[in-house]
Amino acid sequence: MNAQTNISALANLQSAWRNRSPREQSLLVAGALFLILLGMVLTVAWGYSERQRLLRVVPQAEARLRQMQLATDERARLQGLPLPVRLADPALAAALSGGANARGLTLTVQLTGDGAQIKGQGAFDALLVWLADIQREYALRPVSAEIQRDGALARFELRLVFPVPE
Repeated sequence: MNAQTNISALANLQSAWRNRSPREQSLLVAGALFLILLGMVLTVAWGYSERQRLLRVVPQAEARLRQMQLATDERARLQGLPLPVRLADPALAAALSGGANARGLTLTVQLTGDGAQIKGQGAFDALLVWLADIQREYALRPVSAEIQRDGALARFELRLVFPVPE
């Protein structure tokens, strides 16, 4: 029954086409060709704009991917390194003070269960280098820092902690 409906619909269309004048047929064909051409032009324009967008976006995405891969490699490398040996409290206090004094920093160290509270003063640049060194050597990480800088001199209060094992 469905095939018969399709055949009758096709017959109706053919009949309607034949009943049109040649001028109307030409206008309908021209309109259909215009719509097809317009669809093609719009598709090509869209494709061109998408190509331009991709030429801009893909390099940015590739750069972000490279950064993520480098960060992943660095994380894997760092996880493979053994944690620095945690010194006993008196030795840690002496090591922190000694490294700071060698850089011209004066400070007082108060050890806590998970790290150290430090107050002191000295050259700002030397403070930053010292912080980087103790992070690398003893795995102490700053969790809070109050630094008052006056030119090259800095007064500081730091709270440093050991990392929590995973």
